[in-house]
Amino acid sequence: MVTVSTMEPTQLGRYQIIKRLYQGASGLVYEGLDPESHRRVAIKTVDPGRLAEESGQRLVSRLRYEARLFGSFSHPNIVTLYDYHEEEGRPFIVLELLQGETLKKCLERGLSFGWRASVDLIIRMLDAVSYMHTRGVMHLDLKPANMMLLDDDQVKVTDFGIAQRINAPDIWSSITGTPGYMSPEQLMGHRLDPRSDLFSVAVVLYELLTGVQAFPGKQVPGIMQRVLNLSPQPPSQLQPHLPTALDAVLRVALAKQPADRFQDANLFRSALQQVVEGQPVGVVVTH
Repeated sequence: MVTVSTMEPTQLGRYQIIKRLYQGASGLVYEGLDPESHRRVAIKTVDPGRLAEESGQRLVSRLRYEARLFGSFSHPNIVTLYDYHEEEGRPFIVLELLQGETLKKCLERGLSFGWRASVDLIIRMLDAVSYMHTRGVMHLDLKPANMMLLDDDQVKVTDFGIAQRINAPDIWSSITGTPGYMSPEQLMGHRLDPRSDLFSVAVVLYELLTGVQAFPGKQVPGIMQRVLNLSPQPPSQLQPHLPTALDAVLRVALAKQPADRFQDANLFRSALQQVVEGQPVGVVVTH
């Protein structure tokens, strides 16, 4: 994401623009102020210079869809969407302004969480994933860059930019996302279901526990080959202090075939909770 200095709007709808936070592939994000609630917010919109382009219109459609998908969500581990509006054909969504940093930045600067804290973080992520799946939505881009650690030690899932409805007739992957965190079926362009999100969460857990990526690489073909054909080394072999029960949990969670994984977020969560409580882990993939 690249910060740029250009002529900025001073207002969108009723919201005062304070500053540009960043520009990403899917649009611009500003810090703003809601004069009615006096609340600082994040405002995501489309670059007006792209509105006349076909790609810009795709972003407009995507932003509208994003607002419909999770506009009614209310969960402590999911960023809150406050409002959606369009002004002169330019849509924008108004989001909770999060104070903290992404898990990606934490990992890049070498922050270590310890295995219990790592598992606790993932349990909270699975609570959020279970909530969205129950409401018929798949995130499809779960990765450290889309997990925000807040200053009050909360954690939130962000960025529903490529999310989709479960069981929609056209839910086929177009290899959108970050390859090292995508499921095999997502990389292969197969039809997707919620188990793809669970694979991505497992990849993040592996990285938290070991300090290395489950499927490393700098080139997409090499990363794809690892995701599709190779299993990462058991975590306890890289970090001997880790409970071997975590090896068993991740062996299931990172299975190449969706049918061999945990079939929902609650089963994944229960297995991790058993590890935390020191109980024998009976890995059950289905109810």
